[in-house]
Amino acid sequence: MDSQCAELLPLVCAVLSDPRQSLPDDTCLEKLLDWFTELTGRVSGLSLLQLHPCLTDFMSAVFKQKSSEPVILSFSLRLAGQLAASEEGFSFLEHRGVLDRAFGAQGVRGAAPWSEATVRSGWVRGLGGMLQHTPARHFFHNHGYTAVVLDLQTDMSLFVAAAANQLLAQILISTPSLPGHASPENGIGGVEDGTVEIVRHVGEALCSEDPLRSGQVLRLVGLTVGRCPQQVTEMLWQRMQAATERMMGNSQRSVQQPLLDALLAVARTALFSSADSSLVALMDGLLGTLSPKQAIPFASGIARLQDGPAALRRKATAVILQPLDCILAATDQQHPAGLVQEFVGERSVLEEQMSRKASCVSLLCLALSHTQQLSSLGLFPDPPATALLRCVLTVLKLSSGVAMPCGPAGASVLTSLIGSSRVQRSALDALGGPGPCPGGAEVPAEVLAVLLEYLRNPGVDSSVLKKAMQAVSRWLCFCSDSAAIWLFLNEGNKNNLSSRIS
Repeated sequence: MDSQCAELLPLVCAVLSDPRQSLPDDTCLEKLLDWFTELTGRVSGLSLLQLHPCLTDFMSAVFKQKSSEPVILSFSLRLAGQLAASEEGFSFLEHRGVLDRAFGAQGVRGAAPWSEATVRSGWVRGLGGMLQHTPARHFFHNHGYTAVVLDLQTDMSLFVAAAANQLLAQILISTPSLPGHASPENGIGGVEDGTVEIVRHVGEALCSEDPLRSGQVLRLVGLTVGRCPQQVTEMLWQRMQAATERMMGNSQRSVQQPLLDALLAVARTALFSSADSSLVALMDGLLGTLSPKQAIPFASGIARLQDGPAALRRKATAVILQPLDCILAATDQQHPAGLVQEFVGERSVLEEQMSRKASCVSLLCLALSHTQQLSSLGLFPDPPATALLRCVLTVLKLSSGVAMPCGPAGASVLTSLIGSSRVQRSALDALGGPGPCPGGAEVPAEVLAVLLEYLRNPGVDSSVLKKAMQAVSRWLCFCSDSAAIWLFLNEGNKNNLSSRIS
């Protein structure tokens, strides 16, 4: 520790512990915590406490007063957690009663400042900093803090609720792998009591009718599975599986997003590789019953599961491409072979949404975005690359106003695209993303012809023009017959384009 800082520390502690003093800004407290974080990375908490008794005196005074400013209390709770992160520092503070006064029922939790969200957040984050070793975990569980954190999981403050979820995830992840098996009958095996309490809470919350409770525990599952012991993952999945089936049965299109995120998290574990995995059946069923807005990101997550069943990944790919397929159907063009082999879900639902401008643009951009992401990662097994590329070109032509034949049912769909800079940006991203685009070597001349029309169009939005220029530079290397582009750029248009983009 710098000698000048060490000399100032007693004075700083005296000022912070004086209830007559007030801080105009709590930014300095965050910086002070960052400084202590750096120090405890080099010096043990016990050494700091022994070298600087003012730290213990400061925390004891603040916790005894219970009337300090909320930001000072929150700072003190987090500082106590940092200094107790080592076993020696923990023993030192516990022996002097600092931890009981900080986290116990007769301490800060039993005082008026507990009504302040910043105090509750500091309490949770302080415990999270402390739970780095076995004595701290015993202290936490023996004092019944698990129940308090579970209650804070649905706190009215989103910051407190998120901090509580992070702490619960930390506890589950740090659960020791002990002998035992999570059977459906007991679901407990040899894991710690605190972990069992949390897992039981997950099951109860998922069976409740409170969407806040169920949403929070699903987020907890998403944070935890794959990082905690396999035994804990199995216990969580047992409780989640029944809840998923119930949610699907009650209202399949209103399934909460946290449930889908949690399912994808479970699918990244060994449970997904089981030959008779019920998880595969659940995900397969959801692909056909979710709303298109929920189904496309969910399908994209499934397509990224490289160890998943090929049939499930093909179905997920079809879900992502279905809005593009609707565009092709609306133009009365012959469908490129292999774009969507078999429609997933109810076609009428998607067609109804594609007939309204706002939802049409939103779904199309969503499909284009996930298409580009998966293509750039090389995760698009189907359809044939050229078919997908020509579909993106069709979207670019339609949104720039190129007339195409369409039936009565497709007129409203195509009208929604004309002049939409949002659709144009998404399509250009899908066309010129990083890495080789699908079918890039087969139709570069057609791609450059479409891009040239965008460069020539004075009404194109500057953000669209910038992406078109980026796509041109990406595609020029694929085409030996690029004379039209070079001629356009050499006719004095390059400076004009630069001024329009800037």
